[in-house]
Amino acid sequence: MIKDVLELVNYLLAFHRGLSDSPGLDAALLPDDLPDGLRLIYCELGALVEMREPGPTPFAGQDGLMPLSWLKRIDGMIEFVVENQNIWTCRCPIGRGDPPVYSNAPDTLEFGGTGFQKVCDSLNHFLITLCLQEAVMSAPCLLALSADSPADVLNVLYSPVWLGGYYVYASRVTTSTK
Repeated sequence: MIKDVLELVNYLLAFHRGLSDSPGLDAALLPDDLPDGLRLIYCELGALVEMREPGPTPFAGQDGLMPLSWLKRIDGMIEFVVENQNIWTCRCPIGRGDPPVYSNAPDTLEFGGTGFQKVCDSLNHFLITLCLQEAVMSAPCLLALSADSPADVLNVLYSPVWLGGYYVYASRVTTSTK
């Protein structure tokens, strides 16, 4: 199971192998004020984050991690995620470390919020959930099945890569595999 952003990066390098011979960006091009998790993803996978056409791309299959040139600095925060119809975004405080993530999604999803609210205590946790979601949504073969567990539809052994991920919703994305 993925435990941190470095394990996420290694997983995604294997998952997206073949999309780019050099998937990272030169660390010298990265702003010094990026939080550690974002810095690692752009450094190791930034060329894949930059992809925007054609169709679903590795980091923008549904919502999207913003390309480096799209990052915005607003009120001491970096806006780094945009929803696929540009309805909501996510931000985190500028600076190194693992800051919390704030989003205006609760307002747009009718959760009764007012402006940007904290949706996750850890940027790194949020990035793992987001990047795995985008990997699934950008996969060349996407299939939706209705079942209680993967074992009900797959005749193979499986192991989860990430459970209990927080996203912009009021509850966790997944809670168990049964």
